[in-house]
Amino acid sequence: MSANLSKNDLLAIFEEIKQEQATQFPLSERFIKQLFKPPVLSKAKEYVANGQINWLEHNHDFSVIDASVFGNQGSTFTQHIEIKKLANGFAVDRHCSCNAKTNCRHLAAVLLKLKIDHSGDYGQDYIINDWFEELTTLKQNQSAQAKNVLLFVLDVENNRVILTPKIAAFSAEHQYTLGRNLTDQQLNSFVTPSDLLETDFRLYSWIRSQNALGNLELRGQWGFNALQQLIASQRLFFGRSRQSIKADSAEDLSFSWSHKKDLIQLNVSLTGKQSWFLLKTTPPTYLDTESLRIGRLRTPLSGEEVAHIKAIPAIHTANFDRVYKQLAANFGDGVIPHYQSSERKKIKRVADTCAVVDVSNSNNQLKLTLTFNYQDGNYAPNSAPANILNASLENTVITELTNLGFELCKGALQNEFVFNKQSVIHQHWFKYEVLPKLRQRGWKVTDKKLVIKKSITNVSLDVKRGKGHQIVSKIMISNAKAATVLANDNSEFQSLNRQSELFYYYANGKQFGVITKPAFDTLTDFKDRFEFIKTRDELLIPLSFLVHLMKMSCFAVNLVDDSLESYLAELDAPATATTVLHGLNAGVRLREYQQQGVQWLQFLKRHQLGGILADDMGLGKTLQVIAFLANARQREQAGPTLIVCPTSLVSNWQNEMAKFASSIKVTTLFGSARIEQLQHLAQADCILTTYPLLKRDIAYYSPLYFENIILDEAQYIKNDSAQVSRLVKRLNAQFNLCLSGTPIENNLFELKSLLDFAMPSLLGSQAHFKQHFQTPIERDADSDRAKELKSLILPFILRRTKAEVAQELPPKTELIKEFEFEAQQKDIYQSITDSLEEKMVDLFASQGAQKSKLAFLEALLKLRQICCHPRLIDEHTSARSAKLDWLSSHLPVMLSEGRNIIIFSQFTSALDIIAQQLASLEINYSLLTGQTRHRDKMIEEFTSGQTSVFLISLKAGGTGLNLTQADTVIHFDPWWNPAVEKQATDRAYRIGQTNPVFVYKLIMANSIEQKVFKMQQHKQALVDALFTEKSMSFTKFDEQQMLSLIKS
Repeated sequence: MSANLSKNDLLAIFEEIKQEQATQFPLSERFIKQLFKPPVLSKAKEYVANGQINWLEHNHDFSVIDASVFGNQGSTFTQHIEIKKLANGFAVDRHCSCNAKTNCRHLAAVLLKLKIDHSGDYGQDYIINDWFEELTTLKQNQSAQAKNVLLFVLDVENNRVILTPKIAAFSAEHQYTLGRNLTDQQLNSFVTPSDLLETDFRLYSWIRSQNALGNLELRGQWGFNALQQLIASQRLFFGRSRQSIKADSAEDLSFSWSHKKDLIQLNVSLTGKQSWFLLKTTPPTYLDTESLRIGRLRTPLSGEEVAHIKAIPAIHTANFDRVYKQLAANFGDGVIPHYQSSERKKIKRVADTCAVVDVSNSNNQLKLTLTFNYQDGNYAPNSAPANILNASLENTVITELTNLGFELCKGALQNEFVFNKQSVIHQHWFKYEVLPKLRQRGWKVTDKKLVIKKSITNVSLDVKRGKGHQIVSKIMISNAKAATVLANDNSEFQSLNRQSELFYYYANGKQFGVITKPAFDTLTDFKDRFEFIKTRDELLIPLSFLVHLMKMSCFAVNLVDDSLESYLAELDAPATATTVLHGLNAGVRLREYQQQGVQWLQFLKRHQLGGILADDMGLGKTLQVIAFLANARQREQAGPTLIVCPTSLVSNWQNEMAKFASSIKVTTLFGSARIEQLQHLAQADCILTTYPLLKRDIAYYSPLYFENIILDEAQYIKNDSAQVSRLVKRLNAQFNLCLSGTPIENNLFELKSLLDFAMPSLLGSQAHFKQHFQTPIERDADSDRAKELKSLILPFILRRTKAEVAQELPPKTELIKEFEFEAQQKDIYQSITDSLEEKMVDLFASQGAQKSKLAFLEALLKLRQICCHPRLIDEHTSARSAKLDWLSSHLPVMLSEGRNIIIFSQFTSALDIIAQQLASLEINYSLLTGQTRHRDKMIEEFTSGQTSVFLISLKAGGTGLNLTQADTVIHFDPWWNPAVEKQATDRAYRIGQTNPVFVYKLIMANSIEQKVFKMQQHKQALVDALFTEKSMSFTKFDEQQMLSLIKS
């Protein structure tokens, strides 16, 4: 258009627009809304609509406005407004003669009137738009005006699922209380109670009308339809749970026989579901009370028949064949298998008739003609001669068709059925999933007139190497975007997708697509487990998972990256010959298993992976790391190496570095003089610091890129939410390594925290890990999940035990010494037990188990202290300790035999009492606790032979020390964590030990210590689940279990 206008014409148009804008009201609707609250604006709109503005004057630019407005009570109020233009907007000075003065409805009405009258087309649009906004609000108010709603609660009574309605206040966030019962009047009313959502009461009234007086049950086809509406309401619950029940996939109803003596019992079950109950709907449905899900049962039986079969009595073996023929005659061949059934595909025919069906889809309507074959003759339902008619079996066949979704045609013909959904996807499902199963069970099926292509879409993954330890897997689905297919958000397809066992259906333009159900389920699991980039249809999967990926049979996996081929080849290759390591001091030799450990570290780094070196304590993890670092220094490094260790191990690392690889220049950041060193970290070769100092100095480490980060005693980061864990995981390095002889001390989340540092995203999110691994393994002792986890992490955890790799190590003998309490000691223990038990029962009743944990732990502490010595809780008592008496009589004998003894205790006060006793016996000793200032001096006294007894607190000396001079270890008191005790024992039982080692565990019988010792077996099982083939049992404590630890 501008091509036909001259420059002067355009200038004239711009001037006209400018003048028009100058005459328009300057304040925007948004600005006015900021001046007044919504209720004030709402009243102002009424004033404008009712013409209550008496008079209104303003100057040409609206900078000064005067007006008068009629109030609702007949009063008149005057307004004066001044609008000033500012650089970044407007300032509005306003005043009204009403009591509100500056923010009243009268001022708002004046400004709205000006906005409507002096905004051109906007004013007209504003009025109509405002009308539509009010209409929307009105509609929302109509649907939300009910204050209360019904909660539909399912409960189980006498193995029947009962429905009970309860009233609760409406919650937009679906956070509901338990609700209250309806009154008798409300239960029997035909009128919706006031303030109750009408649609809820209508649904309840319909369910009530289908039941006789008493409990409400969902039965038959109406019950199935009601169930869909109840689930859609998001207010269907089970018991006292207020997590709404969701729809789940259909499940096959499984029948099996168990044989006991001369009786055979029929069992009815659902695969993978332990706690389920039957709803007698048509089709029948199950309620899974653990997952709070409801789904269909794939079965030809009605809900009533399933309930009746579940109650079948045991059958004598001699009568089985006769009874089984009766079952087959009633339900048809293959519905209930014979207890001696074979694996053949064709079901052995036992029944005296079979169903004959002819299927077609003329006019896109799925139809089916049903007859029954008796003695080579076909008859319509219920029309065979009376002497051969099997009405029970015919009823089962018709029930199965009803369960599948067929309805009997109305009219004279009583053998034609139509499918209740006119959908091509249901026709595909029926032809390629349902009919083959019916044929297998002996039905005679003709489906030539059911014309629909199978056309299963191929799914594949194109895999290449990503950043770090990830692989990028692009999901390839022909003519479809994977993110759209996996969304599963098309309501038209969701119901069938839950029902289908073999196929997953999705919209593809105006047509539909089909992929196999295993492919969909696997990709959905991947999407939940790994990071999914929707825009590119790419999954970011840990490299470790590639081996599992290549074994997938539900879709093709194409490697489009040569580096992945070489990775898999090296993973499968046998161990290579020992290579020469460079950079170590002259004379340093590694054992064969240590050499293999270094090669494993090199393999990880070569493929940009990380790992956990989890060798048993005493096998030389430090030496393997030093050899790895020394050899790697032959090549240029991208940055310094950072080693983080507990404070107690700093000198050990310094000594080992000097001993094995003095060419590595170690910068030790320790003490207050480290500030200058922190300024030059980037120039360092190898940095050694502690966990507490790393937290304090993190600002200096964060900007750096490290060649390697090595965490010694990595269980320091076992708590994922701890500050040190979060900080260390933010550091950047080419290679991350954890050293820990005990990667799991309490639960699997500790292992995950370590692997999240070494191999981020290997185990997925916390939520997925808990659902997929931790809960099944720890709570349910699921050996398959334990094996899956083990195979997933195995390439990245190297663990060798002493028994496997160090046969020259002398044997270790563990002796459990149980003692009876001394008389006075027993009285004190019993009196404390009684008072604590009473206190804990009261606490549990008033605040529950969770909030009473601190008091419970304090109670356990007091009981454990009495077991050591009553003086730990009362220093003035004259009571004796059975353990101390044993030490007093046995230590002199052991020392006379030339033994060197370590005594561990968690309580430094117990060590002080032992020290006093040793002094009275004139036995020299060394003492190491957290308060010991000269640790090295104490260690030197014992290792040089100046003393033969070393008293050590478990926390101060349980890790990092090499005390192979000792041949006797005494645990004065047991610790609930066996891994910590084992670490302490391994101060003596390690490489370099030349004498047999004796380990004594002192335990008081019939006490908290004895119960703790038994509990250790459960803790050890958690470790064994990953590194051995032993079974596992791991449980949480409830109130009864907690009290049982206190009770004597």
